[in-house]
Amino acid sequence: MATTTMSKKSITLSYGAFALIVLSALVIGISSGLLAVYVLDHPTIAAREERAWIGITYVPITPGLATRRGLSVTVGALVVSIAPNSPAASAGLRENDVITAIDGRKIDESTSPTDLLMARKPGDHMLLTILRQGNEQVVAITLGQLSAGGFATQNRSPLDRLRRGIERLLGRH
Repeated sequence: MATTTMSKKSITLSYGAFALIVLSALVIGISSGLLAVYVLDHPTIAAREERAWIGITYVPITPGLATRRGLSVTVGALVVSIAPNSPAASAGLRENDVITAIDGRKIDESTSPTDLLMARKPGDHMLLTILRQGNEQVVAITLGQLSAGGFATQNRSPLDRLRRGIERLLGRH
């Protein structure tokens, strides 16, 4: 009779490393799993070759993030990066802007900018209600077209944008 002994090992992670792992899993899960489910459940989108794009990377605002960043809102989308030469850049969006509504629809736990963008096509116009340094503004934006490769042509890869966004959230920019 053989006996197997397993040793227990513990892994210690700093809060920053843990946040990076969780945020990475969240972004990967949202961008792959939920988008795939949404597209598969909506045949008109799955069959459509043209997809709208504004050129931002954002994180959903939670009460904890709002407290850490000193934000006046606890829901919305915090813009962490903007692709060069994108519709967002042309419209004047900036990093650290908070998108609170799109065409009057509030951005919250149940409605994200991605949800509202998926129903649009390139060339459509949207009005984004944003908070910039505590002041509410409305920004008009004309949607661009997402390239066939999945991400519009940008100077940074999606992984670079994700890393930069995480560094900004952790205050290491």
